[in-house]
Amino acid sequence: MSLFCHICGFKARPRALFCGRCGSELLDDLPIETPVENETVSGPGFLNEMKQMVTEFIDDLKSVDNISVTALSRHDDSVIDVTGAYEQIDYDPTGGDKLVRYGHVPKWEHMYVYSSTDIEFANGSQRGFYNAFRNSFLRGEYLDIEGNTNYAFILLFDLLNDYESHRDLLLVERQLEKLKLICPKTESYGRDFLTDLMESAGDYHGADRINTEYYKQRDEYFGNDYWTLGKRYRKELNPSETEEKLLRYISDPSNVFCDIEFCFLEVLKLLLRTITAIDKTYKEEGTSFEAALEAVTDTVATKNYHTRRGTDNYRYTLESVKREFFIWLFRNCENTVRHAYRHTRKLKIDPFYPYLPGKTEHISDIQNRTVTILPSLISTLTQPDKTTEISLNALSTTRWKEEFKYIKRDFEDSDLSRFIDRVITLAEINKKNRSVENIYFEASKFLAKKDQKHSVEMYLRYLHADLHSDSINNKQHTKTIQKALFSTNDQLHQFQVIISKLFVDRDLEQALETVPRIYAPRRKKIKLVESRIQEVQQKHSETVVQLDKYLNDEYEDADTTLIAMQNDHEEIEIRISPKVIECSDEPVIPCVDLSPVHNEMLELFLKSNFEVSAIDLEKFAESNEIFKNQLIDEINDACVEMLDDVLVEEEDENFVIYEPYYRQIMKNED
Repeated sequence: MSLFCHICGFKARPRALFCGRCGSELLDDLPIETPVENETVSGPGFLNEMKQMVTEFIDDLKSVDNISVTALSRHDDSVIDVTGAYEQIDYDPTGGDKLVRYGHVPKWEHMYVYSSTDIEFANGSQRGFYNAFRNSFLRGEYLDIEGNTNYAFILLFDLLNDYESHRDLLLVERQLEKLKLICPKTESYGRDFLTDLMESAGDYHGADRINTEYYKQRDEYFGNDYWTLGKRYRKELNPSETEEKLLRYISDPSNVFCDIEFCFLEVLKLLLRTITAIDKTYKEEGTSFEAALEAVTDTVATKNYHTRRGTDNYRYTLESVKREFFIWLFRNCENTVRHAYRHTRKLKIDPFYPYLPGKTEHISDIQNRTVTILPSLISTLTQPDKTTEISLNALSTTRWKEEFKYIKRDFEDSDLSRFIDRVITLAEINKKNRSVENIYFEASKFLAKKDQKHSVEMYLRYLHADLHSDSINNKQHTKTIQKALFSTNDQLHQFQVIISKLFVDRDLEQALETVPRIYAPRRKKIKLVESRIQEVQQKHSETVVQLDKYLNDEYEDADTTLIAMQNDHEEIEIRISPKVIECSDEPVIPCVDLSPVHNEMLELFLKSNFEVSAIDLEKFAESNEIFKNQLIDEINDACVEMLDDVLVEEEDENFVIYEPYYRQIMKNED
């Protein structure tokens, strides 16, 4: 009786261990007939099977190595003896267990494996080899998968699934160690899975041991030259031997602020200066920073982790707590640098082990020294260069506002060009800031009452930057500012034409060149028509006669005084002057119906030259037991029908009233 493969049904040779077609391990629970000596298996069926298998093997070779192979002849009747057995070859890339080279490993195109069920994507021959690979691995025989990593990753998930049954962490650890010899790419994934299993089972020390061994091996492999900060930044930091050892406790933080190398280096420099300054204060008291830190780590190890002094676990915990302290110190230094560089987002930092029982004065003492010393070292920081400023402004979209306050504070009418240059420079270092256009808008508002032309130019720069931003806001100036910028409809019309053209061609330089034309004086041509002049003279001849009567006389009516004097025989001087009306102490009352509180507020604006700060208006509202915004809304609602506009407008941090509007709503009491 013959032996057949339980996967593909292929008829196998006697004493074969693996199927000659799919490579799966042959089961020994089926009876097998002992062959007669010198028996040769032959026949057309067997030969056809062998030809098909060899043809598939040739196709695999073509896809892998692009080797040109001549296909077998259809009439080739030769017999190929394929036993399916494998042999152990001296192939030991790791110096440990030897890999067994299998006769033919079915090629499996690389894919991302997410679970053991991904074996369903394999074909028959691939599934057959995987079964052989897995069973051999569990027996302690490790087949070479020849770079087909899918087999190894599916086995990785199979081993993790087996853990749910046997719950033996040590067995899983040994298995993953062997698996990484077959496929090194599984090492990092296997380590992460193993430490997760250990932590889930409560074996935190085991997880720490796995990670510590990994970092130790990595450092030994690279000789610490790349991985430690002290050696990586030896040129920039110039650390002493002691400082270099301390920096080994710090790993690269994963945040956008420290991703800026300039900022990261400044934090490290500040960290070293802080340790030196703290050590100096301790030495003045006859001790040292190192001794204080040993006392801190001992307290945490014994009181928080309850380890016994002198044990391996105690020594390991001391190192772990020391690493935690330096990370805590680093984060405090980072917050100090963030503040100095006007980076608004700060790290949330908790006190170092604040809830330990018993006496912990030395812990609070070292924390207090740190908090006290850090502000005094801000002056030692290097100011950011232009590249760093650009990166910082990209992270914090409102960081420019503080610098803009300094620019406004230093403004002088006599040095307008310096103000313009500083604003443009501020915008340049904010070129990666999503809100860069707001710099120009605020500059335009600030200049509106100081220099009309430059204010309009800044507004055009705002529009141009806004057009190139992610979202177009097209903010408009308040009507008060518009009235300050354009005194005539003609000026406003020319401005609108410039804006329309800018929206179309987006040529900022051309738009800026046309701004002076808005404020250029207009000269009108006058054409005299002789016939019209004669008509006017004829029409007003009686007026001339009447005027003659008043020469050398005085004329007076309710509003005007006219005095005519003859200076000589040829000239007559006429003086017309309005009557001076005595100012009445009677109150000026509005034409609209306002409450006494509204009238008092209008008087406040009148006394303040029609501009009141938000703080003063808030105080006025509080003194009258009313909300500021409610007060403004009430008076604007009362005046809107007459003015067709609001009376009180907000401008920057002040509230203003357009003076002609005020005159329009007021009248003297009869």
